[in-house]
Amino acid sequence: MFDPKFNYTHQLVDVLSQISAADAIINNTNLFKSYDLLFKDSAMVKTAYHSISIAGNPLTIKQVNQLFNGEEVQASEVGVWEVLNYFTVIEKLDKFHEAGLNEDTLGEINRYLTTGTLKNPALSGNYKNSQLKVAMHEFFTWLRNENYLHPVLTAAIAHHAILNKLPFSKGNGKTARVMVHLIFKQKQFNCRGYYQLDEEFHENITAYKEAVLKSTETEDMTNWLEYFAGVVLVSILRTKKYVLDIYREKCIPHNMNQLPISPNEIKIFQFLRVHKRIRSQDIQRMFGVSHPGVFKYIQKLLDYGVIKPLGRGRNTYYVFKH
Repeated sequence: MFDPKFNYTHQLVDVLSQISAADAIINNTNLFKSYDLLFKDSAMVKTAYHSISIAGNPLTIKQVNQLFNGEEVQASEVGVWEVLNYFTVIEKLDKFHEAGLNEDTLGEINRYLTTGTLKNPALSGNYKNSQLKVAMHEFFTWLRNENYLHPVLTAAIAHHAILNKLPFSKGNGKTARVMVHLIFKQKQFNCRGYYQLDEEFHENITAYKEAVLKSTETEDMTNWLEYFAGVVLVSILRTKKYVLDIYREKCIPHNMNQLPISPNEIKIFQFLRVHKRIRSQDIQRMFGVSHPGVFKYIQKLLDYGVIKPLGRGRNTYYVFKH
């Protein structure tokens, strides 16, 4: 029977309170839809990069971003598979959630994560032995009946349970970190999909690995939960700062909230907010595009009724219309 042991220390309670407060601010701050999509895409790329980097994948964040955008990169086949697998798993979180949290779902996650990366494909998604599958069954039985813990504690316990048993031949760390995302989703604690927890693990990878190792040496999870919650707090406070900075800047005109806006157009709005005006030459320098390319940006914003031209000929510049 799975029965996690830990104590509610003052530190743990304080950190969980700060996390809940920051999460409430993030979820109740109104952002433009275009920023919402940009935040989520950025979180997807960074999460994939940092999680695979923890596991030793050498691809750069630029290469991961290129793969996210459907571009080809010069890298090892296994390295590329690991990135694409991670994107696939994150995109299938809803499917895993609907299937239910159990040992079979965990095996399916591991199978997706390790596809194309193992010398023996038969090991992908399969438990090393029946005892480990039973141990995970006991954990998920506890998880399905758990409805009183803070989501951060539940996720931390899940992470611990997987790495304490190492049920699969490969990919246990990535599987554990994906399970954290899945539990956050189940508990409706995902900071709108903006947070990048794996980034904090990767940036302090020595502390992460030491905490994982120490957590497997004792049945008392208190120190592990304090560490994990502290990492979540750092991540969520960083996310809150990004969200509030964007909210205060309000660089996108309100009448464009429902319109499709590209990242480059957002940069044009930011330039306009700072400099009050923008010229064709400014756009050309910003994006390295030709005159026809500049014209496409300007014409789209003119058609939307967001900017208006002032001046004549070579002295023409553009300002917000309202």
